[in-house]
Amino acid sequence: GDALPLHQAPLDGDICLAVGGEDHGCSPALLAAADAVAYIPQIGRVGSLNVAVATAVALAEARRREWST
Repeated sequence: GDALPLHQAPLDGDICLAVGGEDHGCSPALLAAADAVAYIPQIGRVGSLNVAVATAVALAEARRREWST
């Protein structure tokens, strides 16, 4: 399916987070095997985040949801 914005991605329960690099992203095989694919919406001149920042943002969103329930 199509990638979802991170705030709409299914992050409940046990998850395995795979984060692609700025240049090449994740492999087509990994994307095909994933239950869901998400991206971090951005505005302005920022085209991408480095992998450490993207991972931190995704983990923070997953934890935020966990604490909200």
